[in-house]
Amino acid sequence: MYSINTNYEYKTGNNISVGLLGGYKLPSAFNVNAIRERDRENQTYTGDIEPKGFFMNPYFRVYQSSSMTGFYMELFTRYYNFEYTYLTIRRKMEQVLERTLMAAPKLSEVDWR
Repeated sequence: MYSINTNYEYKTGNNISVGLLGGYKLPSAFNVNAIRERDRENQTYTGDIEPKGFFMNPYFRVYQSSSMTGFYMELFTRYYNFEYTYLTIRRKMEQVLERTLMAAPKLSEVDWR
């Protein structure tokens, strides 16, 4: 998963800092195999999805040394606003719909008596 990021970190104490990481998730597809229960019925989702969109990570860091280099402990959270494009899933659904429509009788073939 590729993204473009920018980061700002501000020293607030001897070995403490706060920062903000933000960026844009570039579109790249990956495969999903998931099972979900909805209305007491298992639904299976398989196929490729392609997320893209913006994200932000505010964080708080505590460094081992006052020089703000080396090992640190970090507490962070992430906000994201991704759009998902369902590539394979949509294609499979379209293929099923196409086969269903082709298998259905044509109006001219129906006996209306």
